[in-house]
Amino acid sequence: YQDAIQFQCLERGGVRIFEGINYLTRDREISPERLAAMHQRAKAAGLAPYIRERFTRQPLPRTI
Repeated sequence: YQDAIQFQCLERGGVRIFEGINYLTRDREISPERLAAMHQRAKAAGLAPYIRERFTRQPLPRTI
């Protein structure tokens, strides 16, 4: 795979306290168009209720 979308949630006492979507790629940098395409794929996969339209982008350093 070249890209992956990961959904995370955490519940405590039956209450969801965290939701997050991670966009993963093998490339160090991606174009805004490619990021937008990943965003659309997340919506198509049913994650739209968990997506903020103004999401934060926090690239993480690679360890490998």
